[in-house]
Amino acid sequence: MKQMNGRRGAALVMVFVLGIGVLLLILAVMAFAYSSLTFTASRTDYINSLMVAESALNHGMRLMHQDPDLLAEPIDEEFPYDGQELIVWLRDSALGYTDGDMKMILQDPDYVIGVGTDQKYTRVVRARYVDLTFDSSPAALYVDAPSGTGEYLGNAFEINGNDHDVDGNPVAGNEGPGILTTSDDATDGLTPSGHQQQDNITGSTPDPSIETDTSVPVDISALSESIESFADEVITGDTKIAGNKTFGSEDDPAIVVIDGDLEVTGCVEGWGILIVKGDFHGQGTFCWHGLLIVDGGDVTSAEGNGTPDVIGAMWIKGRTEVDLEIRGNPGILYSTEALALFASIGPVIDRSSWEEL
Repeated sequence: MKQMNGRRGAALVMVFVLGIGVLLLILAVMAFAYSSLTFTASRTDYINSLMVAESALNHGMRLMHQDPDLLAEPIDEEFPYDGQELIVWLRDSALGYTDGDMKMILQDPDYVIGVGTDQKYTRVVRARYVDLTFDSSPAALYVDAPSGTGEYLGNAFEINGNDHDVDGNPVAGNEGPGILTTSDDATDGLTPSGHQQQDNITGSTPDPSIETDTSVPVDISALSESIESFADEVITGDTKIAGNKTFGSEDDPAIVVIDGDLEVTGCVEGWGILIVKGDFHGQGTFCWHGLLIVDGGDVTSAEGNGTPDVIGAMWIKGRTEVDLEIRGNPGILYSTEALALFASIGPVIDRSSWEEL
């Protein structure tokens, strides 16, 4: 009997110990789950605060376009604090403009600061901005490529680096070469062989007005990438416009991005900035007032056939080569007025300067 009671007691102790073990295991699992949820929530808040700060940068640029007085005067280039003290100072000060969890602050010489807060976290980012006010172009036709080929069929085309008004009428003003390239090989390849065709490329230098500037006066790809975030219309994929189409107007110019090749066979007119991220084939009746950018791939093709006109400037980027084909009577007429009125979009963020403070 005593032996049986001892076995029962031992069993009870064992059950009790196992119960305690199971309870501790459950408590450990619950504690781990709570810790994981807390960490996940905290990490989410930390990431979200960076997204809010990034949104503040973009919102600050929009304010500079729409109502720059809201951002007040820029702060000094040198900060009075660093590290966490700086973040707290920027968050709690009356500097700049606050909109909900976002704060936008200008800093000398040309920086915009975005402050973002989410729950208990605040993060601060900064980037330089550039004023994209186009009142000039390197040439009527600017080509940035290591090499180029030009095929000119006919003698009715015109590439003119002398200044014109918004309607294409010659005026006294700025002038540049008809074509400017960034390599000697591109210049040689784009120079027509026929004398009459050479006479159709005019500008500030003797005919054919084709010059070389290896310093690359404009980084076309970097500039077009900055402009894209302000696009009024983005068309994805290779595009063919066979009917009538208008982009923007004289009073309300547009920024249009074609993310692919563009073929125009209909009647198209536009005002503003047109970015083609592929090849361009302008046929039919095409007239663009402002800036036309063709930023293709390794080999970029640009074709003018029929009566396509650009009044302002045209830029073409090719990583290895630009192939230019001109037939019919297209015209590329440099116009300071068209660039200033229709292709100037104001300040934009230079993404290469982005940093977290």
